[in-house]
Amino acid sequence: MAGFKHGIGVTETPTALQSVAQVGADTPVIIGIAPIHLASDPAEVNTPVYCNGLSDAVTRLGYSDDTATYTLCEGMYAYFKLYNVAPVVFINVLDPTKHKKVGTQTNPKLTNKVATITEPVILSSLKITDTTSATVLEKDKDFTASYNDNGELVITLLSTENTNSTTGITVAYDQVDPAVVTKTDIIGGVDSLTGQRKGLEAVELVFPYYRVVPGILLAPKFSTDSEVAMILSAKATGINACFNAMAYVDLPATEELKRYSDVPNYKSLHGYDNPNMQVHWPKVKLGSKIMHLSTLNAALTYYVNATQGGDVPYISPSNKGLQIDGACDDAGNDIMLSLADGNYLNGQGISTAMNWITGWVSWGNRTACYPANLDPKDNFNPLRRMANWIGATLINTYFSRVDSATTPRLAMQIVDTTNGWLAGLTAAGKLLGGRIEFIVDENPKTELIDGHIRFHLYLGYEVPAEYIEFALEYDTSYLSNLFQ
Repeated sequence: MAGFKHGIGVTETPTALQSVAQVGADTPVIIGIAPIHLASDPAEVNTPVYCNGLSDAVTRLGYSDDTATYTLCEGMYAYFKLYNVAPVVFINVLDPTKHKKVGTQTNPKLTNKVATITEPVILSSLKITDTTSATVLEKDKDFTASYNDNGELVITLLSTENTNSTTGITVAYDQVDPAVVTKTDIIGGVDSLTGQRKGLEAVELVFPYYRVVPGILLAPKFSTDSEVAMILSAKATGINACFNAMAYVDLPATEELKRYSDVPNYKSLHGYDNPNMQVHWPKVKLGSKIMHLSTLNAALTYYVNATQGGDVPYISPSNKGLQIDGACDDAGNDIMLSLADGNYLNGQGISTAMNWITGWVSWGNRTACYPANLDPKDNFNPLRRMANWIGATLINTYFSRVDSATTPRLAMQIVDTTNGWLAGLTAAGKLLGGRIEFIVDENPKTELIDGHIRFHLYLGYEVPAEYIEFALEYDTSYLSNLFQ
């Protein structure tokens, strides 16, 4: 305050250190098909839905045990039921106004004036007619209709003047048709008229909506298509022009690709070679349910983060327990791999599932770029995820400093805060070491005068102990023990 001063005044100086942003910097995002007709409060199609548990997902997206048809339900089952980890963001592409077909049933069985329709009926389209009088029945006056826990539509006739003499009804409706959802719907794009983002493009909306950073992208079933897998991997890079994620994908487990020895050649021919891609083969099963290994391994990844890593992704999911009782092909036929078989796949950048000493485990640390790319920060899963996580954390922490005046204090605050944070990660055993420096030679005047500032981070990631060797030697000096 300018002017004459007389008395005592107090001023405040900004704290030299600031806290590091504690935001969701590693959240799974799953794109696919939901039984949206079963949702009590259905979310808009192609819109990210943040779910902290199964109840959120059931309310906004619906749930069905038919995970082979409703691919988002495979994610719900793995994350919320098998591993009990959250949150998860889902993007449903099934549009009831587009992906539908006409259905009708004449004289469905009535038991005590109750009929059950097993097709996935779009409730708003339901029309019931008395077959004798041709009278159109009125919902909530002549009948009620609601879904049961099995996803079946239960129609109950009420005692009214239109139903008292009814011996039969005709039920007409539209039903959702997941079979007509194609990879084009998953890949999506931007509507040229409305600007709406669809499919994978809706990943860009996750952070603006919920302030969480996508960590692993999944498209169960559809990512077995190489085009979807490549675009999923591309979308995982530069989300919102600043964040990077992993893409967990699957190779087909078809009759033509059921031998482990054929899988690496398929991977190579179809270009699965990106550092931010984790490739999986074959499928897995639990009881009668057949699922994609990418979905289970992604859920396991977050379970390991939460229970062993303190929500820091420095631990590999490899050799950790999978909640399955078998590996299989598309038809459910068992695929049993030896350690040598699994290692052969790992050596080609493919993760798999093995039944080994501790039971069924995920097996494989290497990303899809291996063995062509030998840079450990690219070809080890936890190193790649740590780099993504550290980058996202720094962006969230210091974005508020963008457009601040370029001063020594700004540089000092960033250096001191970041070094303190890295020291904490090191002390907690989550990094081997790390430091940040503001280097003069990396900040020429031509860049500084243009408002560009560069900091250099040196990071010592912890590499998985992928192979442990014991050297056994017969020490003949112990023969002297025979004479003691």
